[in-house]
Amino acid sequence: MGVLALAFCAAAVVKYWGEFTGYHAELSVGMLIAGLAVMLAGALSKAAGWFVLMKSLGNPIGFLTALRSWSYSQIASFIPGKVPVLVVRIETCAEDGAAPDIVFAGTVLEIIISMVSTLSIWLLSLLFVPVSDNVSPALYLIPLILLAVSLHPRFILAIMGFYYRLRGVAKDLEMPHITPASILKPGILYFLGWLLSGFGGYFILKSVVTNFPVPWSLSICVVGAFAFAWVVGYLFFISPGGLGAREGALIWALAPYTPLGVAVVFSVLVRLCQVSLGLSFAALWWLVYHVQKGSTVNRRKN
Repeated sequence: MGVLALAFCAAAVVKYWGEFTGYHAELSVGMLIAGLAVMLAGALSKAAGWFVLMKSLGNPIGFLTALRSWSYSQIASFIPGKVPVLVVRIETCAEDGAAPDIVFAGTVLEIIISMVSTLSIWLLSLLFVPVSDNVSPALYLIPLILLAVSLHPRFILAIMGFYYRLRGVAKDLEMPHITPASILKPGILYFLGWLLSGFGGYFILKSVVTNFPVPWSLSICVVGAFAFAWVVGYLFFISPGGLGAREGALIWALAPYTPLGVAVVFSVLVRLCQVSLGLSFAALWWLVYHVQKGSTVNRRKN
């Protein structure tokens, strides 16, 4: 499935490359660096959200362990099935004594919070920049209110119970103790992380599209499109990392605001940037951990 998705993306870029080059004159290195930096800040915010989430569930882990487990799991997400994500987190967090049940519960809660955060960002973007003039922006308030209500602990526990039964682990795992603070504190960090990821995408778009107006107002559309595309890519679980599905959703969401050729090439370019950033992020914390571990061993010997 991943090979087919890659082939689809490559074919789309080849088909629309000519249209894209009409809007591209030269690469703005400064904008590209800014985009990568803002995306990195978004990744740090979401990793910090994972750290706070584990602490809120009563099974705290070190911040470096949180950074490592979160960043490693992003790489593992490219293996179909989502199971490797959980395995990587359990193995890494176990170094700090985190119970597998709590790691599993935290991962499920993270999925729910991320879904609510990204859908809220997408709906808010439509509220400010509606796709159709025939649709009243007020209509977007209804699902926003429903999403806010869905973060109530009782509703969260009901969803987690359903997920546990779906995975066939309901009898083996206990439901965690969840309070509004358990959801609100990490939820703010995840929401901020997704906002920053979207703004990073906007700067990357500006770095390559120089012959087409890319005003600040378009940043709201890009942020919303990013959030929507992540949801679609995550739900399309048969493809590693949502490859192909996320790009298609991003193209669809940006179509009303940008030329099709720009949206197609941008969706592939930003995926390459995200993968490169994810690999670098994971490699950085792997290196920091092993340097720190080596220093500890040397001190003990001396």
